[in-house]
Amino acid sequence: DDTSEEYDFNRYVGFYINQIELDKLTTDIDRVYEQRAIWENTPRLRRNVKEYEDVNVIQQNPDGVLFPYENSSLLLSEFDTTFLDKENMYMNYINDQEGNLYSFKLASEPINEDLDISSNELDSGTIRLSKTEVNLGKFFGPGRDFIQDSAFSSNTAGFSNSYLKILSELNHLDVIKFYHPSGTQSDANGKFDELIATIGYTQVPNAGDYYFYNDIDNITGQDTFYFNATGTPSEIASAIEGCLNNIRNRAFRVIRIEDHVFVKASSAGEHDSKFGFEFISVLLNYSTIEIAQKTGSDLIGNIFRFEGGSAFSGNRLVMDIGQKVKLLANQNDILIRTENGWSKVKKISNYIDNVDT
Repeated sequence: DDTSEEYDFNRYVGFYINQIELDKLTTDIDRVYEQRAIWENTPRLRRNVKEYEDVNVIQQNPDGVLFPYENSSLLLSEFDTTFLDKENMYMNYINDQEGNLYSFKLASEPINEDLDISSNELDSGTIRLSKTEVNLGKFFGPGRDFIQDSAFSSNTAGFSNSYLKILSELNHLDVIKFYHPSGTQSDANGKFDELIATIGYTQVPNAGDYYFYNDIDNITGQDTFYFNATGTPSEIASAIEGCLNNIRNRAFRVIRIEDHVFVKASSAGEHDSKFGFEFISVLLNYSTIEIAQKTGSDLIGNIFRFEGGSAFSGNRLVMDIGQKVKLLANQNDILIRTENGWSKVKKISNYIDNVDT
């Protein structure tokens, strides 16, 4: 703002928007009854259900349920090609009363707009959804959101990755079991090394201390790693980082940011199953650490394999992390438009490419 005096607050603020609410659509339930003789969905309505009713209106269609809409303020035909931009991707969907997402059918023209006698587009029509069974009763009430999520495409393959987050001091002899291709111990789940938390151990007396022994001469049969379990979360994370960085022949990189320890494969590719973390607490206290967004009882007896690895370049979309939960819940119904048609989503994971030393 060139007109502001020095040290004055500027009068304009910029906001980053990653989800765009394009329109409010009303469910045209009257169409389902009025066109019952030719309506593609089943079962056909025996009476004209009203939108104010609290009822279930189950609709089924093996080709994808038709969703009837009206009162659109947009020309929905304009969104038939919104997936064609290779640099900026968009995913269009509508939601129901409970926030569930419904993406469009795997087809080149999922939107069928009504036209008048002059072929002008009207504010009503149908959208073919990817789901083969939908409860239209969940779409009643105030207009349903027609939403567009933005993303950009990555031109590189993905790195398998995971992370640890230290929440509080660990207990003496708690174990972080790290599965990786060069582990010096093995069990039915693969090769691994153990990082053992200690309190009062002379080799690691202070917060942030760690100790390692690489059994190069095969005296003990395995490498040994200890870290001090006390101090601030950042200090404990630093000690764990030290242990990981002294694993022999490692095919991974370690990046610590405050109380987080990120680990990603050295090379891009489908390496998710080669790496994993497991936490074992001798006192059954599983609230001291978080692994890949899991903590507490979710950690008991579970190995958390890495995620995000991709053998191909140019097949990843990057979106805001705030969208992850809803995308995971609707993964089977999300479709992406590509140069060759439509694609399903194979997996959804955290994006770690920009996390570096």
